Amino acid sequence: MGNSCESSQHERIYNSLNTKSYLARLYCSNDKGNVENINGLIRRFFPKVTEFDNILEEAIAYVEDWISNRPMKILNYMSPNQKVQQCSVVLAS
Repeated sequence: MGNSCESSQHERIYNSLNTKSYLARLYCSNDKGNVENINGLIRRFFPKVTEFDNILEEAIAYVEDWISNRPMKILNYMSPNQKVQQCSVVLAS
């Protein structure tokens, strides 16, 4: 299992949230179906040949907002933003 920099704090995060985290194995796309799905959504806006140095930050922010507010079946049709807000309320209690 490879731990890249984006998952380097996973133990701290799941300990503070009292939850579990699972890391995908390197080069095993079947381990990360949701990640691949989100990548596909991003590709609707930015094809693989996109030079991100030439993309306005506003365009990237638009896509981030669109994905973060898009209902997802895995979240019982809540958006990621709604789920984070729900979890935040529970943690604050």
